[in-house]
Amino acid sequence: MKKLFTLLLLSLMATAHAKDSHDFVVDNKAYKIISGTTNCEFWALKTDSKSVYSGDFVIPSSVSYGGTTYTVTGIGDEAFEESTITSISIPETVTTIGKEAFEECENLATITIGKNITFIGDEYKVGGTFYRCTSLTSINVEAGNANFSSIDGVLFSKDGKTIYAYPAGKTETEYTVPDGVETIAYNVFGYQQHLTNVIIGNNVKTIADSHGVGTLFRFLPNLQKATIGGVTSWSTGSGIVMKCPKFETLTLGTMVPADVIVSVLGRNYDNESNHFFDIVISDNNQYVTKKDGFLYDKAMTTLLGVLDATVTSYTSPAGVTAIADGVFSRCEALTSLTINDDVTSIEYSSLLAPNLETLIIGNGITALPEYGLNINPTLKKLVLGNGITAISENSFCGTELQELTIGSHVASIGSHSFMGNSQLKDITVLATTPPTVGEMVFGEDFSQYTLHVQAGCKAVYQADAFWGKFTKIVEDAATGISASHLTVIKPVARYTLNGIHTNSQRGINIVKMSDGTTRKVIVK
Repeated sequence: MKKLFTLLLLSLMATAHAKDSHDFVVDNKAYKIISGTTNCEFWALKTDSKSVYSGDFVIPSSVSYGGTTYTVTGIGDEAFEESTITSISIPETVTTIGKEAFEECENLATITIGKNITFIGDEYKVGGTFYRCTSLTSINVEAGNANFSSIDGVLFSKDGKTIYAYPAGKTETEYTVPDGVETIAYNVFGYQQHLTNVIIGNNVKTIADSHGVGTLFRFLPNLQKATIGGVTSWSTGSGIVMKCPKFETLTLGTMVPADVIVSVLGRNYDNESNHFFDIVISDNNQYVTKKDGFLYDKAMTTLLGVLDATVTSYTSPAGVTAIADGVFSRCEALTSLTINDDVTSIEYSSLLAPNLETLIIGNGITALPEYGLNINPTLKKLVLGNGITAISENSFCGTELQELTIGSHVASIGSHSFMGNSQLKDITVLATTPPTVGEMVFGEDFSQYTLHVQAGCKAVYQADAFWGKFTKIVEDAATGISASHLTVIKPVARYTLNGIHTNSQRGINIVKMSDGTTRKVIVK
C-alpha cells in the first residue's frame, strides 16, 4: 500500500508539473533524461508557478528511477529560477549549466563552478544565468576548469579575455575591468546593487549586446558614472542604461572610434528612469574633433553629432562634406540649419530636427534622398540649392512652409511634393525653364501664392500649362543663391578605411568622387 501511495503521489506531481517538462521526480527533485543515455539534467520543479527548491541545496551526482541509475550531468534551463535557495552544491558530474538557471535566486549568496563545467547559459549570455541574484557576492571557479576563471568573485573566460558576470550583490562601489579583457559579455552588470562607477579600459574592443537589443547597464540603482576607453564594436541597441536613476555621466576615451561615438550620442537617455545623462568625449580622442559644441571626424569633413543640445542654429563650416544620419534628431532647440556648398552628402534623416523652422540646402547637394528628408512639420522656410535636379513625390508635404526657394537646376517636381502647406505664400523658382510637375504639387488655390521667377522669365512661366495657373508671377532681379554653371560630381567607388573596395558597409566609408577627390561618409 505504501509503495502504491508513493507511485500515486509521484504520478500526481508529474501531472501537476507537466509544464516543467521533467521526466521524473525523486525526493522532491525533478530530472530530465538525456535521450538515448543514462544521463539526466537537474530540472525545475514548481508548485503554483513557484519553485519548490530552497535553503542549502545539494544536487546529487546520480539518481535512481524505474530500475535505472542516471548520472546527473547538467542543470537545465531555468532550473532554479525564482527559488529561495541560499547555497548550491554542484557535483563534479555536472558539465553544463542551462540558460537562466539561477535567475532571480535572490537569496543565493555564493556559487562555485566545478572544474568539469564546460558550458554556462548561452554564448555571450552567461550573465543571464545569474540575473537578479541580488545577494550573490561571488562566483568562484574550481582550479583546473578549462573554460572559466574567477578574479575576486567575478566570472571570466579561462584566458581572461571575456568578462561574463559581475555578481549583483558584490559590495564594492567601483570596478575597473582588468587590462586583459577584450570583450564585455551580454548583461555582465545586470541588477548590480552597489556599483557607483565602472571603468572599461582601452583594451576592451567589443561590448556584446544580444543582436542589437541589449543594454550595457540594466537596473543598477546606484550607478552614477562609467568610462569606456577603446571599444570598437558596440551597437547600443535599446540604450546604454536602463533604470539607472542616478546615472549622470558616460565618458568615451581616447580609442573609441567615430562610428561607436555616433551610435552612443543618440542614446543619452534612460527611458525607464526618464532622465538624460551627459556624454563626455576625451579631448585626446584619436578619431574625432570637437568644435563649438559639435562633433566631427578627425579631418573635420563629416559632421557626426551635436554635443550642445541648447544650440539654436547651425551653419556647416567650410570643408565639411557630409552630415551623418540623425545628427540633429535630438536637438529640440535648433530652429535654423544652413548647409553650405561644400556638403555633398546627406541621408534620409540627416536634417531632421524636431523644431526646425529654417532649412537652407547649399549647391553641393545634387540629389535629395528618395523620399525627401523626413522634415519636421514646423518648417517655415526652405531653400533648395542649385545642385538639385529633381524633387521626388511627397517630399515636403504637410509642413508649415511659408517661403520656398527651388534651385536653378531643378527640372522635375514629383506629385504632392508640397501638398498640405496651407501657409505657403511665396514660391521662388530659379530655373529659367519651368520644371515639369506631377499631380497636385501645391494646393489647388493658386491665388494664395506669389511666384517669383528670374528676370526675363515671367513670360515663359505664364505660357506653361501648369505654372501659368499662378495668378501672381513677379520677376526678381536678385535671388541670393548663385546660379553659376554647375559641374555635377558623383561617387564612383567606395572603400573601407583599410582600402578594401566595397559596395557599402556600416561605419566610415571612403568615397572616391568623379573629380578624383575622396570623401569620408558615415553609413548607419
